[in-house]
Amino acid sequence: MQEISDKFDNLFNYILNSDLTAEAKTGGQLPFYISCYDIESEALIDQHINALYNRLTSSGKIITVIDLFEIVTGVLTMNNELQHLLHEESSYDYEERKEFFTEIHNPEKYVAPLIKNKADETNAQLILIKGISKIYPHLRTGHLLAVLERFISDMPVIVFFPGTYDGINLSLFGRFTDHSYRAFVLDALVNKG
Repeated sequence: MQEISDKFDNLFNYILNSDLTAEAKTGGQLPFYISCYDIESEALIDQHINALYNRLTSSGKIITVIDLFEIVTGVLTMNNELQHLLHEESSYDYEERKEFFTEIHNPEKYVAPLIKNKADETNAQLILIKGISKIYPHLRTGHLLAVLERFISDMPVIVFFPGTYDGINLSLFGRFTDHSYRAFVLDALVNKG
């Protein structure tokens, strides 16, 4: 627990004292960062993300926190699909469920525009994304980030990822490897700085 508290204290100081956009652009990259954690600590991590948000906003930063589970259930509700899903989902076979979720969770059609709109509504300086584990396997992190690049290219995004990331490969829960993606390993930057 102390290790997680220390991690978030260090994240707070790093975010507060760094220009995440300028740092990324110096390297010719988008300001997308990934901070990893062990899935067994998810409830505690979620509390620390909320506390980080509160500390940063109290320090004058404008932050938008995106819970992907809330975004996805919002898409289902917006399209009047949630009730249908709750009543009919058990009768779907695997392929029908996969097709249903693929359409609803299409990052280009729904998820990325909603994230951008939420950030724009608040004039956010930073987006924190959480809830990755709750939407697996319907929305993959690497694919979402690749799509977000087209919607948000000038605003720092920090993704809290339940698994490992080595600077190229995302491994959800340390078991499922996602397509390669290039983002900054935030934890390494924080520990170095």
